[in-house]
Amino acid sequence: MGLSIQTLKDTLDSLLPKSRFEHSLRVADMAVVLASLNNISTEKAYLAGLIHDTAKPMSPQTLLSDYSVQIKDPLETVFSEYKAVWHALVAPQVVSTLFQINDEAVLDAIQWHTTGKADMAFLTKVIFVADFVEPGRNTDISRAMEIIAKSNIDRACFEISEFSIQKLNKKNNKIHPLTIDCYNHYRSFAKK
Repeated sequence: MGLSIQTLKDTLDSLLPKSRFEHSLRVADMAVVLASLNNISTEKAYLAGLIHDTAKPMSPQTLLSDYSVQIKDPLETVFSEYKAVWHALVAPQVVSTLFQINDEAVLDAIQWHTTGKADMAFLTKVIFVADFVEPGRNTDISRAMEIIAKSNIDRACFEISEFSIQKLNKKNNKIHPLTIDCYNHYRSFAKK
């Protein structure tokens, strides 16, 4: 990666709405906490947390015209069916183009931070959980998940995916298949 963290912050500060930029800073800080508890790279955790929502404010048209984003399904279909998660699915292509970041672990972590998936790499679990438990998400469930994550990140992945599925079901929203895969994979950690 050629860009400094400060340059990334400056770019994100101008690209993202203020609340989203502040959320990204908090996710990066929480990712460092979780990474340090699990002996993985705090530098990669901070970077992934910082850039995880880069594509969030972008429209499908912007992604196609400015970043040549290509995904298996038509972009408009993904956008309309999975409004809350589509930005993560295209994030690796956006940050590769915008920031010249090509670290596979970082790209994997930002791609699956909304849906989760079965058998996530450790950095991916860290970002998936950090996005849910960052201090700005001041809810009882977020605080409970933070406590769990600090002692058992796999159990936190299960609990978060379960909560997400329940929340989406209550709203009659479509659940991404990878979220169900995440739930099924981490279910064995539910009582540990």
